[in-house]
Amino acid sequence: MNPQFQTRRIVAAAVVFGVSASTALAQQNALLAKANRLNRFGEQYAQLEQQGKYKQAAAIASQALSLSKSLLGEENAIVASWLNNLGNSCAELARYQDAIDANKKALKLMEKLIGPDEAPTIICLNNLASVYVEMAKYDDALPLFQRALESAMKSATPMNSTTAACLANLGSLYMEQGKYDLAKDHMERGLQTQEKAIDPDDGKLVKILVNLAALHEAQNQFDASRPLLDRALKISEKSLGPEHPDTALCINAIALDQRLQKDFDKARSSHEKALKILEKSLGKDHPRTAIVVSDLAELNRVQGNLAPALELQQRALKIREQVYGSDHPSVAASLYRFAKVRFAQNNYDEAEALCQRAIKIEEKLFGQSHPDIARMLTTLAEIYQASGQLKVASAARDRAASIFKSYSRAPTDELISETHR
Repeated sequence: MNPQFQTRRIVAAAVVFGVSASTALAQQNALLAKANRLNRFGEQYAQLEQQGKYKQAAAIASQALSLSKSLLGEENAIVASWLNNLGNSCAELARYQDAIDANKKALKLMEKLIGPDEAPTIICLNNLASVYVEMAKYDDALPLFQRALESAMKSATPMNSTTAACLANLGSLYMEQGKYDLAKDHMERGLQTQEKAIDPDDGKLVKILVNLAALHEAQNQFDASRPLLDRALKISEKSLGPEHPDTALCINAIALDQRLQKDFDKARSSHEKALKILEKSLGKDHPRTAIVVSDLAELNRVQGNLAPALELQQRALKIREQVYGSDHPSVAASLYRFAKVRFAQNNYDEAEALCQRAIKIEEKLFGQSHPDIARMLTTLAEIYQASGQLKVASAARDRAASIFKSYSRAPTDELISETHR
């Protein structure tokens, strides 16, 4: 997720009428004790988030939210900050509706109490939009990201970390939508701005680097992607730790590069290392875990290990359908890869049905000209060809070629790892 608020120290004082001095002192001491406890929650929360312990962080955020309300009332910036923190932790745990509910409340309070163009409000906009992207609600996310960037650019010092996050997040959304030129412009500006604003080893750089690498991979620029991934992994291991979920996703993204270079042994080792970290930190049924499961399944398919490929892809698909429902790009990706396994097993009817279902989801989400649709059409054409449906095979190939032709740089012919999601 995006940068998060740190709760600031609260100086609480009792204003008491008509009671003894000893009673007033006792009440004041009780308030100060609660204030100190709230500050300790802030320290604990920051540490747990840094370590990727999102379940514990969410529990702390929930307690701190209740305490801050009892101390300060419902309408206070500290309350809004804890709503934001709770939303972030819920999003990391794939509790997306809980995240939306908390982030909406945080945004509403920040707009009212601090103003629409201040940094805390911009962060709330970014965080809410990021959850919408996770849920494939792109029409809801885009105006929030655009508004956040517009507000950030009004700042007296616009080239700051908040602006960098706005640029990078908007770039990631454009990549998701297949708008690669816009994505590249925003991501590179975001990275340059972030590099000027923070320490070169700050963990905030990790996701920007990984996303920019994924964009290069999507356009067959693998020589440009690997240095970014190596840098991201180095920063993540140093700043977040070797067992952090973001570190695992860096390792998994490197595994994809290793597979494409046909270094299958290293790719398998990297995928399995990433999977072990994610299963331990986030659980076996988390959508980030499903990313690695799906990529490991694809490695097995490429190597001809079709039975484990099928089992793993079915596992990834089950996780994603449970988390996202039926209409989500990650579900489409699993269906497509599932189709490729069935195709390799000469089960043309099921492969065709799975591939068509994946294409239908992509068309519903992105329209008719997304590069992932072209990639899926290319495979569907191969399935048609193998099953003797030559006319429809030719039509599918022509449509795929037409989509690819619209890109200034030819996209890769396979789905890239979904680490950037």
